[in-house]
Amino acid sequence: MGIMSSFYIGTGSLQTSQNALNTVSHNLSNVETPGYTRQQVLISDRKMGTNQFGSNYCECRQVRDAFLDKSTREKVSELNYYEEMTKAINYVQDLFDSEDGYKTSIENLWISLQEIKKSDDAASIEVFNQRLNEFSEYSKTIKKSLDSYINQINKEKEVVIEKVNEISKQIAKLNKDIKKIEIIKENANDLKDTKNNLLDELSKYGLVEVDLLNDNRIRFNGELVVDGTQNFEFTSSYQTTNGTLNAFNTLTSDKMDFSLVKTENSFVNEYENLFNTLNDFSNLLSPVNHERIQETVDNVCEKVMKSVDKFDDFMEEVANYGSFYDTQKTTCENCLESANNLRNQLLNVSSDEELAFLMKFQNAYNASSRYINVLNDMLDTLLNI
Repeated sequence: MGIMSSFYIGTGSLQTSQNALNTVSHNLSNVETPGYTRQQVLISDRKMGTNQFGSNYCECRQVRDAFLDKSTREKVSELNYYEEMTKAINYVQDLFDSEDGYKTSIENLWISLQEIKKSDDAASIEVFNQRLNEFSEYSKTIKKSLDSYINQINKEKEVVIEKVNEISKQIAKLNKDIKKIEIIKENANDLKDTKNNLLDELSKYGLVEVDLLNDNRIRFNGELVVDGTQNFEFTSSYQTTNGTLNAFNTLTSDKMDFSLVKTENSFVNEYENLFNTLNDFSNLLSPVNHERIQETVDNVCEKVMKSVDKFDDFMEEVANYGSFYDTQKTTCENCLESANNLRNQLLNVSSDEELAFLMKFQNAYNASSRYINVLNDMLDTLLNI
């Protein structure tokens, strides 16, 4: 091996150590940066023909695991779904289950009917009409509150869809910028961090699927939204138990086991049937028809008690859904914590580890420098002979 080849080995090792030092320094400067992924230098043997001389800087890559990314994003999606469902359940329970709530207004009606059954005098009739008016007003208030909450969810759903399309647009642009940088053999890892952070954010809204063979192809809730440098507008209402958007779709659908729309429809039907019965009975009270009142009051009382029983069944069903969603939410929180811990162990920068690498590559750089100095002295000696 000639002396010039030896210089080639030395300069190659010097460049490799310098690139490694730059990567370690970059890692250390981003220890506290949210969403930063640790970068790692790949070094191989430098080949000249069939021989191997020195070291060669191959690439600087991100330390990531596609399986951990997929697992973490799925748990984020599930957690956000169950959080929204639990929030809606709690809203319904608070709306119906107050001390002076819907059930109390029905029970007050039943008590006033019992008083009419004892004595259908003017005082009893006045109390009944007052209770009927309270029941009607409270029922209308509940319907208005449910309408308002459903409208709020529909507005939030539109905002989420806009956000999904905005994120997909940003990812497509990042793919284009990354391609421009990598085509000239440069490092685009920081842009990839931004892309991965956007994918993490997207997973809050629904199921994110990244093609394992081509990470530039991304599906959201089963619909292709990014393909390379091109993004597609998301419009579907694909149903899964993942993400805020799918929780909104569930709550505003009348085909799911539990939804606000289904709750409102059931409530309105029950309220209207009961109110019509009570209103018909109220018409018998003015003018007072004592015989007809006594013939009808037992039947009305029975319907009121059936309504109370239906309400108890409804609240029990809501409580069961609430318990289920709360349990699922807690399970998802625990699973997500485990997944995050595993991913962070891989992604996060360890100061101690990076300082050890810093010393290692600094020593390699110094050794390469001394190697070149020795070669330079040898060359001077040869030329001066």
